[in-house]
Amino acid sequence: MIEVKQVVIRISRPSGTDPGRVESAWYRVIKDMVTLTDREGVPLSKEAPSARRATRVEARWEAPLPPDSDDDAPRRIAGRILQAKWRASHGSDFRTRQLHYPRGMSPP
Repeated sequence: MIEVKQVVIRISRPSGTDPGRVESAWYRVIKDMVTLTDREGVPLSKEAPSARRATRVEARWEAPLPPDSDDDAPRRIAGRILQAKWRASHGSDFRTRQLHYPRGMSPP
């Protein structure tokens, strides 16, 4: 049976009354490949346009595990994949985060 683990990443830091934001996902490692999955271990797919046709091909949110990696490497790689997945669906953080102005300063 394939072991499915959870990874949690920070999207925004806490600040003042804003508690910040985190995202979590599930991942597994098979044959030196880290893949984001659902809770049951089914790989998450992303749609990517084919270079030759107007059709779409199935791609997965995955990355290779480097040789000579330590025990924590799969979790770190899963975190990087999750961050890329989040950015692909939400845009970069500077466009979606709330701006906090210092006291006495008003927005332009």
